[in-house]
Amino acid sequence: MAWIQKKPIFAILLFSMVLFTIVSLLFANEQITSTDSTRHRYIITLHQNTTKEHMEEMEDTLIGLGAVIIHKYTIVMKGWAVEMSDSLVSSLEEDESVESFMQIPHK
Repeated sequence: MAWIQKKPIFAILLFSMVLFTIVSLLFANEQITSTDSTRHRYIITLHQNTTKEHMEEMEDTLIGLGAVIIHKYTIVMKGWAVEMSDSLVSSLEEDESVESFMQIPHK
C-alpha cells in the first residue's frame, strides 16, 4: 500500500529529472552555437499602435532567428532588450512597426 502512495512522487521526481536534462541540453547547445562575435545588445522600440499579436509574432521571429530576449517592455513603451547578431539589424530597419533601435553596451 505504501508503494502506491509513493508512486506519484516517483513519477514527479522522474519527470523533473527528465525536464532538467532537456533544459540543460538545450541551454548547453545554445552556449555552444552562440559563438558569433558580431552579437550586440539592442533596445528595440515599437510604435505604440503596434498590436499585441504583431508584437508576439515579431518576438517569435526574433527568437527563431537566434535573438535572445533579455527583457520585454509593455507598460511605458512596447519593445524589447535583446541580444542578437548585427545581421538582424537590417531586417528590423525594414519593419514598419519598429520606431527605433539602439545598441547598448555589454556589461
